[in-house]
Amino acid sequence: ILIRSLIAGSLVAFPASPKFEDINQTIKQSDPTHISLVPTILRNLIDHNIKPNKNFKYVFLGGSPSQTELITEAAKKSWPIVKVYGSTETCSMITALHQDEIKSKPDSVGRSLLANKIKIMSKSKNGVGEIAVKSNSLFKEYYNDPITTNNKLQNGWYHTDDYGWVDDEGYIYIESR
Repeated sequence: ILIRSLIAGSLVAFPASPKFEDINQTIKQSDPTHISLVPTILRNLIDHNIKPNKNFKYVFLGGSPSQTELITEAAKKSWPIVKVYGSTETCSMITALHQDEIKSKPDSVGRSLLANKIKIMSKSKNGVGEIAVKSNSLFKEYYNDPITTNNKLQNGWYHTDDYGWVDDEGYIYIESR
């Protein structure tokens, strides 16, 4: 996220700590247009009746599963939610489910962004399998750990250890992480 923001020429603000109070204070002081949150922090913002500033364009929500009720409640309070999926190894988000798609696909994490490719490996009868990712933004290796690198990176595909499936329209669903 940091590198992408710097390339785009964006101002990046970091809270003093990952505590809710510091995150809330940083949001108030920096007046951001984009923010990346985990569901727990979004829940706290809603529970404290904190409303988004008028400049907010997107709240990228990821890092753990998001309950549909939380997203619905956030949307009612004008939080512009975009559900995302990714990891450190993929240089952050590789899928996104935009606000206008949330109502029709509430359990999805969206479709692949840009040139990212996703495939489901070793599918079961119900189509669930391990999620593998191919992207220009993939990590090169784990530091001083060639064995793990070779296990996770195979033929240019990063094996996430996350399990899910893809519907007929290309939307990805996570079953377990």
